[in-house]
Amino acid sequence: TGLGVGIRDAEGSNARRIVKDRGLATHLSVWGDDRVVFTTDREGAPHVWQVALDGSDLRQIVNLPRGESNTACSRDGRHIVFVGYEGRRLLRVGPNGPEPLDGGRHASASPSISPDNRWIAYNRIDPDGNAAHPVVIPITGNAPPIQFEFAPGSQQARQLAWRADSSAITYVQSSNGVGNLWMQPLAGGSPKKLTQFT
Repeated sequence: TGLGVGIRDAEGSNARRIVKDRGLATHLSVWGDDRVVFTTDREGAPHVWQVALDGSDLRQIVNLPRGESNTACSRDGRHIVFVGYEGRRLLRVGPNGPEPLDGGRHASASPSISPDNRWIAYNRIDPDGNAAHPVVIPITGNAPPIQFEFAPGSQQARQLAWRADSSAITYVQSSNGVGNLWMQPLAGGSPKKLTQFT
């Protein structure tokens, strides 16, 4: 039967399903004021789809041969970014189809768009595939990336997200099998450990 798309009001009431998917719907992201973008394998390979909040206008919006995932949307409704499975490249939905970001040369994962709609944070995966550095680029993709070093004792940054004021990214890093939350200011400097799980 699959796993569809559901929404509820901000206070937690009025839960309803807007897509009864025959596939697995993942990487949900609100796009603008009235749409949800998500990835689903309802047609075989996972692709990026969109639906209005009332359940209408369900349609596929990206169709790369090997599929795509890791969708993220800007709050102003202007940008959708995702990772294509072919080469794990960071892409965005452009007027004429998918467009590469960050030069289209790097394997990437976990994009997240800042609340002010100016920046994309994502993981740039090292060529050997054993490490993923948090990187930030302008949403236009036309400037050099800001690359940050790892927090001590880890080689992976997971679940990138933004502070509400777009001044820093947060992420989870694991050391000795234990995950903790870290914050990296966009202005640079050392990351700050926010949790102390052991």
